[in-house]
Amino acid sequence: MVDATEEAPEVKEVDQQIAELERQVKDVRSRKSVTLLTNLETDYRQTLAREQALRKAFEQQRGETLSQNEAAINYRIIQQEIDTNKTLLDSLLQRSKENDVIMASKPNNISIVDYAVTPDGPIGPNRSSTVSMALFLSLGLGVGLALLLEYFDDTLRSSEEVERLLQLPALGVIPSANASARRRLMGASGALQKRNGHSDSPELLMNVDGHSPLAEAYRHLRTSVLLSTAGRAPRSLLVTSSLPGEGKTTTAVNTAVSLAQTGASVVIIDADMRRPRLRSIFGLSDRAGLSSILSSDVSEADMLEMVSTDEATGLRVLTSGPIPPNPAELLGSDQMRRLMATLQSQFSHVVVDSPPVNSFTDGVLLSSMVDGVLLVVHGGKSSRHVVRRSRQLLHDVGAKIFGVVLNNVALQSHDYYYYQRYYGARNYKSDGDDDIEPTSHARRNGSHNTLDLN
Repeated sequence: MVDATEEAPEVKEVDQQIAELERQVKDVRSRKSVTLLTNLETDYRQTLAREQALRKAFEQQRGETLSQNEAAINYRIIQQEIDTNKTLLDSLLQRSKENDVIMASKPNNISIVDYAVTPDGPIGPNRSSTVSMALFLSLGLGVGLALLLEYFDDTLRSSEEVERLLQLPALGVIPSANASARRRLMGASGALQKRNGHSDSPELLMNVDGHSPLAEAYRHLRTSVLLSTAGRAPRSLLVTSSLPGEGKTTTAVNTAVSLAQTGASVVIIDADMRRPRLRSIFGLSDRAGLSSILSSDVSEADMLEMVSTDEATGLRVLTSGPIPPNPAELLGSDQMRRLMATLQSQFSHVVVDSPPVNSFTDGVLLSSMVDGVLLVVHGGKSSRHVVRRSRQLLHDVGAKIFGVVLNNVALQSHDYYYYQRYYGARNYKSDGDDDIEPTSHARRNGSHNTLDLN
């Protein structure tokens, strides 16, 4: 024992064997631990899977159980309803049988009181009452519609409306010449139209028949214009309207012709350089006119040389000339005032046809250069608000409005019925006819020898 030390070979060999045995024990222990853990983990997973399968089967069985319970409850409810309905049906059948028994036990209580007699005529409908009711209803609807249209009518139709709404005198009422009357008048004097060169000018209807209501209306307008200023007749007159198409050019031409028929020297100026009409109405050639005078510095002699003469009416005409790009600037210039002064010194009356005042400012500018203004209003067409606006525009520049000319008025209206009867062509007789019954004729018409259109 004393010789066996740690350094002895035998001891070292034993130590190595011991270390080898310990390593082998350690490896075996390690392998056994891994195997045991693996087996335990496998068992755990299998157990867990089995538990989940059982839980799933449990939930499924539980759901089916609940569904079966709910179905059983619904079944019981339906069964109760069936029982209730069966009981109600049995009760109704029982009552029906009882009623049948009661009805079978009672005799029939229906008896014939009287037999029906066939009437001689139909009982209904009552046509007379239906027609009367329809007549009254249609009459009421017609009156209501007429009142409604009258309420919404914004036009001027009579001289009384003009004076009441515009606070301006109605100097004249010009009747309308319908197509048949115009053909009749123009056909009756075709030779005169061909002779005076106005065959294409329906505006000059007063030259066709001097006894027509149209001619008498313009004579009355001429008298009203001559008496519109105190002390003397107006030297210059502007004829305008609110909107295009109201008959201002017709009124200007026929008013100028009426003034010329009194023997006065009259010149008419076509100041509507946007839509000139006088050259075509009087059949004049395309020559220099108003625009030529206003666009250049010409002498008074040159101005008068550009004025044409209409041989049929004795009227002097100054056409518009070439249409300029700036009519308002030319009409408002000092040259226009110089032209007006020159013409007023040479002629008794100067009539100016201007554009509508509501559409252009030309007429407003010219209104301050003349003695007065005639405002033409289309009867039954011109709006009251538009005409009021025109009157206000003229008053704002200090223009003197002589009055309103109500144009194109239907003679069939009750206001002018007597006018048509009195001034009809059949009421005019020749000199021989007047000598037959002058007293009775004067008695019939003496109180109406002047038509008051104001």
